[in-house]
Amino acid sequence: MNFSCRMIAGLMLAATVGATVARAADPVTIAVAPLQLDQSDAGRMTVGKLIWRGGLVLQGRHADFGGYSGLKIEQGGGRLRAVSDTGTWLTLDLGYDANGMLQWAGNGLIGPLHGPDGQRLTGKINTDAESMAVLRDGSVLVGFERKHRIWRYPPGSEAAGDGMDGKPIPFGAPSGIALAPANAGLECIALLSDGRLLLISEDLKRGPDKVAAWIGVPSGAAYVWQEVGYPIVGRFRPSDAAGLPNGDVVVLERSYTQVEGVRVRVMRLRHGDIVASGSLRPEELALLQAPVITENLEGVSALRGGNGETLLWLIADDNFNPLQRTILLHFAVAD
Repeated sequence: MNFSCRMIAGLMLAATVGATVARAADPVTIAVAPLQLDQSDAGRMTVGKLIWRGGLVLQGRHADFGGYSGLKIEQGGGRLRAVSDTGTWLTLDLGYDANGMLQWAGNGLIGPLHGPDGQRLTGKINTDAESMAVLRDGSVLVGFERKHRIWRYPPGSEAAGDGMDGKPIPFGAPSGIALAPANAGLECIALLSDGRLLLISEDLKRGPDKVAAWIGVPSGAAYVWQEVGYPIVGRFRPSDAAGLPNGDVVVLERSYTQVEGVRVRVMRLRHGDIVASGSLRPEELALLQAPVITENLEGVSALRGGNGETLLWLIADDNFNPLQRTILLHFAVAD
């Protein structure tokens, strides 16, 4: 989120809004509007190695709707879970047309994240959830910045936000994350196909052209962390990551300047290169920049489609700023 002067007002509002939810879960009405890939070419269907599968502007009629920075798509693409940087969670049902184009979102629920004491989180220093991953037992890891930490939320029922409104337990994060800048901490948590975890910081520098990342290897109930470097280019910084069905990892990198606006690189890390020796080596799948639709994209999730293709969903954090939008984009990976 550390990229735009025009975000300041929205961030200040977000800190206030995050303290308003009173009930465990509220239904939220969702208004949707369709998006096209290229604002200057309605027929365009590809960008880089990504194939357009539709997009939606999401407007939730609830004071706490927005700020989504961590994303998980489940049930074959039919259900969305997200966490907000104001300390709330969201679930939505998703619908598609006969060609697999994203067309609808609804049946929304919003609820607050709680701490290990069972009390709802309050204050921006405590509520700033930026990343999430669902482990094989159904529990959910949520990464926070400002007060850098990872909490593990229990599996649960759909009515209870899949455990997101339960009591978390602290999860053993790498000690080095405590040194990250307050507003540029743990943006990425990805579960790998072999059970390892990949964490990437937004801007914890390791020299002029790398940020800190960690590979976590399961060891009983804990993980053993090995630090690696994730390369950065220009103003692009990691904003989320997700494991792909073939074992690779997709990483979002976001850049913002007043001249160029928001640009997002969709990157891929090959599974065989995710090793604790030197730097990771991402390759670009696509660059999203005007006139291609983009926004402050901070969440990504991936699934294997019915015909074996790799499918991606990307969500934007609107920072509770009226100049920004919550958008959900859907792609297939061409190769």
